[in-house]
Amino acid sequence: VTNICGWCASTVLCLTAVYGAHRWNIGDPHGPLLTSIFAALHRTTFAVGVGWVTFACVTGHGGKH
Repeated sequence: VTNICGWCASTVLCLTAVYGAHRWNIGDPHGPLLTSIFAALHRTTFAVGVGWVTFACVTGHGGKH
């Protein structure tokens, strides 16, 4: 159960960090609060997602052996 939750959370975190800026890239304006929150957290969010992938692979929970 922990493995499945970790992989799902990792996927959501990484996709949010990568595609979260899409609206800014196409020109939709956002308020300063949302912009500040995304700017402060997107790198950490992506790092946590990649960190889970690394941890799962090192501990033998990364997939087929």
